[in-house]
Amino acid sequence: MGKESLYDINSNFINPNNLEYVTGFGFDIHKLKKVYFIKNNRLTLGGYTFFFNYKFIAHSDGDIIIHAIIDSIISPLFNKDIGQLFPDNDRNYKNIDSKYLLKKVLEKIENDILNKNLYLKFISFDIVFCNDIIKISNIKNKITESLKYFFPSTNISIKGKRSEGLFKKNYCLCFVNSLMLLDKRIFFNN
Repeated sequence: MGKESLYDINSNFINPNNLEYVTGFGFDIHKLKKVYFIKNNRLTLGGYTFFFNYKFIAHSDGDIIIHAIIDSIISPLFNKDIGQLFPDNDRNYKNIDSKYLLKKVLEKIENDILNKNLYLKFISFDIVFCNDIIKISNIKNKITESLKYFFPSTNISIKGKRSEGLFKKNYCLCFVNSLMLLDKRIFFNN
């Protein structure tokens, strides 16, 4: 993955009458747990890994940004959610790197959509990260850089928000709105 040409490869087959803008919405939530040995603890957001004194309580690595992106993509394209593709009761996904899950989703898109000469382009991801413990302002550029590996010409915006006391500090939420330009025939081929 990581090559925009993969998603533009079918541009020779574009019939403008078949193109349509589609939005997707993704959401994920995980609890954070305090860790007292920060030297060995890593937290991952949007594929960017850093040392932190909290960890996600999750079946996989808990990367809520990638999980919400996956949901925002697969919901409109395949009428599924992340739990249907990667169930949390499947031991194969225990502690798995979420970048691997995203890679699998992009491979599914390649096999089920692009190989059928149908056009798809990811236009933008609007990401809202909400937590009272993690301040992402210092790492937003690193997160964006990590996501650009998979989506090099996609506009990615990340906003950090606080809960303002609406829920416990150790809850972490992420919302993603995705915008895609695609061939309407995708909906008749899945």
